[in-house]
Amino acid sequence: MKVTVRKLKSGERVVFLLDELGIPDFWVTHFVMQQLRLNHAYTSIENFLKSIKHFKLWEKINERDVLEEIYEGKIPSRDDILSIKEHCLYQVKVFKAPVKQKVVNMNAFYLSESNRPIVSKSQHATRMAHIARFITFIGQERIKHKHNVAQLAEELNDMDKLFK
Repeated sequence: MKVTVRKLKSGERVVFLLDELGIPDFWVTHFVMQQLRLNHAYTSIENFLKSIKHFKLWEKINERDVLEEIYEGKIPSRDDILSIKEHCLYQVKVFKAPVKQKVVNMNAFYLSESNRPIVSKSQHATRMAHIARFITFIGQERIKHKHNVAQLAEELNDMDKLFK
């Protein structure tokens, strides 16, 4: 996945999160257009998308699709949120596959959990806030037409509080 900026004919810059095929993610684009586009500069939106991209990496690593799970009525648990919180603590390079080389740096190879490069406290908090806002908004969109919408909406609000 990658974050890209496109300039429209009107001069407006629009930021997208593209998948591996170069196709914009539907729910992320919906979130940007409904929640961010009118009130945020493209650089702020770009930061939101970088946080969401980091969350999507967590989903990929854990073989999860949180938005689909919400649609099916399963709201992320406290353990899920703690796992996302821990994931957001680390820099992106921790999760990138190492480039194969003939010579291996053994210090990098045995990178213990305590030696992993982490982000600043403010960046960690920003990532968590962006992810919480994204999941909560899209979760509300996904449950609108469910028969138990009130219960699911309450669970989403509780989840949002746990994120914060």
